Amino acid sequence: MGKRLLRRLGSKSFIFCDPIAHETSQKEYFRAGRCALFWLLLLGSAATILILRSRTTGAGMSLIFPILITGLGAIVMFGLTFYHFVVGMFL
Repeated sequence: MGKRLLRRLGSKSFIFCDPIAHETSQKEYFRAGRCALFWLLLLGSAATILILRSRTTGAGMSLIFPILITGLGAIVMFGLTFYHFVVGMFL
C-alpha cells in the first residue's frame, strides 16, 4: 500500500485533481474531491503559518494575504472539481 500511495502522490492526475485522465467513474470523482481537499488543507496550513509568523505591528494588513491565498485556493479547487464533474456528466 505504501508504494501505491507514493505512486499516486507522484502522479500528475493527483497533483492537478484530474479524474478524466484515467476514467470517468464515480470513484474517480470522489478521488478528485479528496485531492481538492488535500490541496485546500495544504494552502490553509501555509496561510496559518504565515499568520503565526506575522507578529508585526501592522498585523491587520498582513492577515489579508494568507486569507486571500486560502480563499483563492478554495475557489480554484472547487472550480476544478466542479468542472470535471460537469464535463464527466454531460460529455
